[in-house]
Amino acid sequence: MPVTFEWRDMDYPLMIIRVENPWNWTEFFLALEESDPYFQVEKRKVGTIFVLPDSINLPPNMLSQTRSIVYKTPANVGASVIVSKSRVVDALIGIFNKLHLGSKVSLRTVKTFEEALQVVAETLTQQE
Repeated sequence: MPVTFEWRDMDYPLMIIRVENPWNWTEFFLALEESDPYFQVEKRKVGTIFVLPDSINLPPNMLSQTRSIVYKTPANVGASVIVSKSRVVDALIGIFNKLHLGSKVSLRTVKTFEEALQVVAETLTQQE
């Protein structure tokens, strides 16, 4: 399956969603639905990391689908980070964040998984 999720319990709960080419929005939303029970039972703030392939083929409607994802984000998500080396993804997420100021989740892009772990840990620590 091109979209998978993994639950980790570190110093904080963490959901890692990995995307492999080719993928589509139906597969992405299916993976989110499958991961939902993990969020429902967790009482602490959860970090989410979306790992995109180095060379990503983006399905159509990236901004509107990202908006849908953010509005469906469980209330206990405290940090969302996207791992991507794509400048296009950086630009799209930057545009999204400017258009949707005040949404319940702000998205951030980083280049490596290690950076993502650090951002999630720092963000969740600040929320305690």
